[in-house]
Amino acid sequence: VLKGLENKYYTACDSNFIKIGEDYVFPSQETVTGYSSAWISGSDSYENESKYTVNNDIFATFTSEYTPITYTVKFYDGATELTILAKEYTIESSAITLPEYVKEGYQFLGWYDNVDFEGDVVTSITSGSYGEKVYYAKTYKNNTLFREKCRTLGKMCSKCNNPGPVCIF
Repeated sequence: VLKGLENKYYTACDSNFIKIGEDYVFPSQETVTGYSSAWISGSDSYENESKYTVNNDIFATFTSEYTPITYTVKFYDGATELTILAKEYTIESSAITLPEYVKEGYQFLGWYDNVDFEGDVVTSITSGSYGEKVYYAKTYKNNTLFREKCRTLGKMCSKCNNPGPVCIF
């Protein structure tokens, strides 16, 4: 007997019996986004469409089990992967705030989900998200002359009011 998602029951072969020594192929389970599935009996686990050879335990019960898939989050500065910032998450994880990036001599302008820095800055991964994630650091080389020029022209912004960062127009 197979007990599937939402307590749906499946029998191995309708009115036919499987004999000891014969193979049974587990059916594919319903796909659930962000989860992997397997058939479980005691401490044994069987993947979808794998074979089970019927032994003397002819009254085995198999239950479907769904496990959240663990996805990776990678961060890059140009072509360099920032492995120290790597993270993992599942569809069940709480929201994740992306880390700040510090690079000597540079102003960090945010994380982008594309190498061309198009679209909005990404600041977090929301709860319920799934899939591998890759983020690219947008940085700007600090330039004292540029910063002073900005102040001289009287153009003020939140970046100019903080010590050290540059203002980009």
